[in-house]
Amino acid sequence: MDNMMRSLFTLACAASLALSLSARGAAAEPQPYRLGPEDHLMLKVWDLRNGDPYQWVALTGEFVVGADGTVSLPLIGELKAQGLSTADLATEIGGALQSKVGLSKKPDASVQVVKYRPFYVLGAVQRPGRYDFQPGLTVLQAVSTAQGLVRADGSDLATFQRQAIEARGDLRVLDAERNALLARQARLAAEVAGTPAVSYPQDLAQRASDPLVAQAMREENLLFAAERDALQTQVTAIEQSKTVIRTEINSLAAKDASLNHQLDLTRRDLSQVTDLVTRGITAMPRQLAAEQTVASYESSRLDVQIASSKAQQDLSQADRDIVELRAKFRTGIVSEASDVRAKLDGNAQRAQTARGLVRQAETAAPGLVEVGEEPNATYAVVRAADGSIVAANQSDPVSPGDVVRVSLPLSPRLDAGPLATDARTASRAVR
Repeated sequence: MDNMMRSLFTLACAASLALSLSARGAAAEPQPYRLGPEDHLMLKVWDLRNGDPYQWVALTGEFVVGADGTVSLPLIGELKAQGLSTADLATEIGGALQSKVGLSKKPDASVQVVKYRPFYVLGAVQRPGRYDFQPGLTVLQAVSTAQGLVRADGSDLATFQRQAIEARGDLRVLDAERNALLARQARLAAEVAGTPAVSYPQDLAQRASDPLVAQAMREENLLFAAERDALQTQVTAIEQSKTVIRTEINSLAAKDASLNHQLDLTRRDLSQVTDLVTRGITAMPRQLAAEQTVASYESSRLDVQIASSKAQQDLSQADRDIVELRAKFRTGIVSEASDVRAKLDGNAQRAQTARGLVRQAETAAPGLVEVGEEPNATYAVVRAADGSIVAANQSDPVSPGDVVRVSLPLSPRLDAGPLATDARTASRAVR
């Protein structure tokens, strides 16, 4: 009885061991690679005709899986490739070609991945960026592909610190320049609109207590008043000249009326003298004197009319001068406003570059591993399949499209330094 029990127990253990080994073998069996966008595929299709192999030339070559997960093939059109293995896609291609062309037998197809879609490495590595995937890739291999962890000699930490300080100084200068440009832009807008005062944007108005902002606004207010007064002074001078011209025109009109009256009297006198001369009552010299008087008045009146016409032209020219003065003033404002907009755009680009330098210096410096130090990196992988972020070890697998993020703790030399707080903030922002 005991022998039978021992035999049954031995058989049960053997069966359990066999089942366990079988399960482990099944679990260890590698899963086939699933295709996705940016995979480059080498395709070959052939079948037998009269016992000889025939290759479909149009379907032989390299093809790329598109962003929508499909591959476009001659004769067949678009086939869904995303999520399929190479064997599955080969079967699909053979069946699609048979159906499309009307073959009696499904041709054989071979699909091979010649270039895998990329994965990405960022953070505290020498060369962050995108790299071609290789089957069996691990986190450690991914970091190695990016030339390993960032390392520095003792001077690099001080260099990063100095670069951050210089970049922050540039940002302060650029901020002051931006304030001045915004204030000038507001002043130009007020001049174009003809408003009695400058209306500053809320961004500046809220910071009016800042000495630099207050100075910029004060200077633009003074310039606004000076240019407005200068324009008004010139317009007033022209208006005064117009008043003088109008007075002259009125005087000439009165003089012309007086001359016209004298001319009428002289002409009547000449008519009477001419009648007397014709009747022989008076001498010819008196008629000549009357004719000379008429001619003199006519010449004087013509001079007055010419002077009046010139005065009218001067008045019209004064009106044109005012129009041209205002147009020139406005053109200068519009040109200056365009220049200010261009400078604001340049200022924004330089500020963005300076902020990037600050972030780079204050983010990279704390994570530098000095030569001789033992790196204590932490890894995280952003899975392309579902967007999840998982903590990873060096031996964990990396899939195509995944993003490997590498972080390093704050260097002891910077832990209490001026970059420590900014570095922690920037590190949290990156994560």
